[in-house]
Amino acid sequence: MKRKHASMYFDEINKGKAHVENRLVTREIFRQKVIRFIVCSDQPFTIVEDPFFKDLIDYCSEGNEDCELFCAKTAKNEIQKLFVEYKANITEMLQMNTDCWTSSNQHPFQGVIGRWISDDWELQNAVIDLTVLQGSHTGKNIAKFFWDVLVDYNLLQKVLGVTTDNASNMDSFFVELEKLFGDHGSRDMIIMIGDGDEDAYSSDDGSDVDPDVEKKRSKELPVVAKIRKGVVAIRRSPQRREMFQRQCKVADIPHKNLIRDVRTRFNSTLNMIERAKEMSTPYDMTLSCIPELRKYVLSDYEWKVIDELIKLLAPFKEATIMLSSEHSPTLSRISSVYQLLFTHLEKYIDEEEAPAASKRARNSKCMERSEWLVNAARNGWEKLKKYYPTSDGLVHIVATDPRYKLVWYKAIGWPKQWIDNARRLVTELYKTKYLPTYSNKDLDNNGIQAKPTPPKTTDNAHHSLFGDLFSQQMSTYQRISANDDLKRYLAENVVDPDMLIKERTGINGVLGWWKIHEKEYPIVAAMAKDFLAISGTGIPVEGLFSTGTDITSPKRQCLAAETIRVLICLKSWMKGKEAFQNDLQNALMYKLGTDGATDRTDE
Repeated sequence: MKRKHASMYFDEINKGKAHVENRLVTREIFRQKVIRFIVCSDQPFTIVEDPFFKDLIDYCSEGNEDCELFCAKTAKNEIQKLFVEYKANITEMLQMNTDCWTSSNQHPFQGVIGRWISDDWELQNAVIDLTVLQGSHTGKNIAKFFWDVLVDYNLLQKVLGVTTDNASNMDSFFVELEKLFGDHGSRDMIIMIGDGDEDAYSSDDGSDVDPDVEKKRSKELPVVAKIRKGVVAIRRSPQRREMFQRQCKVADIPHKNLIRDVRTRFNSTLNMIERAKEMSTPYDMTLSCIPELRKYVLSDYEWKVIDELIKLLAPFKEATIMLSSEHSPTLSRISSVYQLLFTHLEKYIDEEEAPAASKRARNSKCMERSEWLVNAARNGWEKLKKYYPTSDGLVHIVATDPRYKLVWYKAIGWPKQWIDNARRLVTELYKTKYLPTYSNKDLDNNGIQAKPTPPKTTDNAHHSLFGDLFSQQMSTYQRISANDDLKRYLAENVVDPDMLIKERTGINGVLGWWKIHEKEYPIVAAMAKDFLAISGTGIPVEGLFSTGTDITSPKRQCLAAETIRVLICLKSWMKGKEAFQNDLQNALMYKLGTDGATDRTDE
């Protein structure tokens, strides 16, 4: 082209140069781009002083003086300034998630996540703050720091619910938080939720481990402890892992890594014993080949115990996975999940009340097995009872879910007076908080604020008179229709869950249904937008912590706690929704022990 079409060639070259020359690169824009690169790719501040990075910038900037790099101290200062700017823009009615985390360089933090439903009926998550905890990790102290975040971000009037894990110090956390709200007079309605997370076994005296948890673990089934010791012994040694792989080939079983349970992962003990059962033949063969590990080989009876234990725990794993979804509301399903788990456990407990003749028919080993199984079911039932949701706010969540409404309470056998009380609670909130918001608006036939009526242009007085009469009559009907918004919604049949499966019907779950019916029930839709955003688990804040190991990489171990806070929050704010959803997915995979997370080295 250069030889045959010289004019065209040089025109193209000049166009490229003109494009570069016309692109304005100011010192401010250059600094913003460099800071964004440092924050979002987890670079050390000293990257700006690296000679090879400087050489790259010099080459690309072609001597532009506005593209001059700055020192590491300036980078830190710029990041602090940017953090303040982003923070000022963070503030709707929010549901909050909070949890605690300790970085690899031993700085304690409390993360706070806000959740809401957008105008387009999509579930949104945003990092509010990551505060540096000082003092012991008592519930009262954690509540104080959480309160300070709400005050700092002017969110006291916008908090609808708070979700945490179920560490023992969270009991006093909620007591203190309710006291703070009561003293301040900020809100008389706030939903408190402990999500049943196995994470953060912290006692209220500030210690890291709950003595009750350690006591219970010491009393666990001997067969579970036996499997754990055998799994750890094999995983700890490369030679033993290699031997286990060979035994898999001998048994003609596809090799899978053994799983060790970890306290900070959901259902991890079940995952451990399920994998051990699946690989039982090569597992026992490996232990048998190593003299010091033969004591961990399980007998046939012990494997039967494991079978029974898996059956007992499997529904809990299924419930955890379902309720850990972060793409759709799940809290409305918690009550039904609890009911199913109660029923599941009661089957084992009721066995103890079987006729005496059937009990005598069992041999001694079956009696022993039955006793531990019944005790395990009873313990699980008592634990569920402790955390069973009792907040009145849950009634509003169930009522605004079109799959449940108040019909669900009748389906599970609630007495009529309980259902009537639930209806009263929902109606009172509807009339006192949501209906007044719309009462002064002109509403169309669907209850949505109508557009202003254009002035009449007709000269026909008779027509005008009856036209006005018709408008007055219809406006009265429209106001009644809006006032009956809740009655109409509750009177309609519940929605078949199969109708909310996007792949089948194109309706994207509960939020997709509300997106379609918002105009039909506008006031109830406003309630649904507030309550369906409340999370049933602490997974959202786990997404925030999942980035922590990248921030505090080996090259960043000397970072101050406040700097870590700034970097994690700013990174989340800059990268936005898509990146946060990826962090959530990574956190969920880790908590559930999936996607290679179980391959980490044993401690």
